[in-house]
Amino acid sequence: MRDVLETRNRRMFLFITGACNRSCKYCFMKGNSYTEHMNKKIRSIALEKARSNDYQKITLIGGEPLLHPEFLDCVHEIINLGLDCSISTSGSDDTNLLSKIFDLPLDDITVSLDSCDESVNDCLRGAGAYKKAINTIRLALDSGIHVRVTSTINELNKDSILDTIKELSGMGIFQMDFHLLSYNGNAKKNRNLGLSPVEWVELRKEISSSDHSGMAVSIPYIWLDSNDPLVSEYCEHCEMMNFDRISVMPNGDCYLCTLAIGEEAPCGNILDDFPSPSKIKADFDKYHVCHCERQIGIDENEKYMYICRFIKEKIV
Repeated sequence: MRDVLETRNRRMFLFITGACNRSCKYCFMKGNSYTEHMNKKIRSIALEKARSNDYQKITLIGGEPLLHPEFLDCVHEIINLGLDCSISTSGSDDTNLLSKIFDLPLDDITVSLDSCDESVNDCLRGAGAYKKAINTIRLALDSGIHVRVTSTINELNKDSILDTIKELSGMGIFQMDFHLLSYNGNAKKNRNLGLSPVEWVELRKEISSSDHSGMAVSIPYIWLDSNDPLVSEYCEHCEMMNFDRISVMPNGDCYLCTLAIGEEAPCGNILDDFPSPSKIKADFDKYHVCHCERQIGIDENEKYMYICRFIKEKIV
């Protein structure tokens, strides 16, 4: 195994719909005003902006992107432009739709699954979520699609995480990404699900040393010992400051950090003022104050320092 500091991920996320058939207790998208489907005009302009600004990788996300009535058209348009297409989904039991999707040359698919214990997963994400996720994972793997699983760790699933890693690593998943709650959206009402700094640091160590042969794991640092050198360096890796990832909402609003969605004003709109690196760097302190620390919580004992959740340790 080798450790890789995962910080750069130049990618455009198209939030093609606000519609969703899940009820995740921690969803950061719940409660904002982005509820419609993205129309073709906005999608096409966004993809042209992606090409001209060197965002080769496009991820379709939502809401639940598979609910967009023109979902297959979205995928075809991305691929026809020579861009890499990924999908981030909670999964589906519509085998016909999934078969059509998996016949296309996707870069990969990310499926949300918080536990291989069905009762735990469905408690967090809603009834039937586990079966839809597993159905999608298995069909994608059978179709030769690279599958990534993403899990949001919290008080309800923390005790089943190691078993989940073991089970998924034996299925052929190429990477498992872990996240912690950001306290916007639904998580504002479920703050009791959040882990304390001490809990997360200890669980991080267990995940890092777990047996996940054949599957990479990507683990956010979130909190580090106060004297760790990375504490003073983490803003250099900020995805917003580095213009690494851009999220385009259904109405064209743009954000350079998903933690800002619903919390701050957008940094532009795809239709008239696509954000530029120079503008963002100039306006960062004035208009786009990083609220990560407020959202994730703080260590009252000051033993650990918070760093951006997108700075991760990748173990392969």
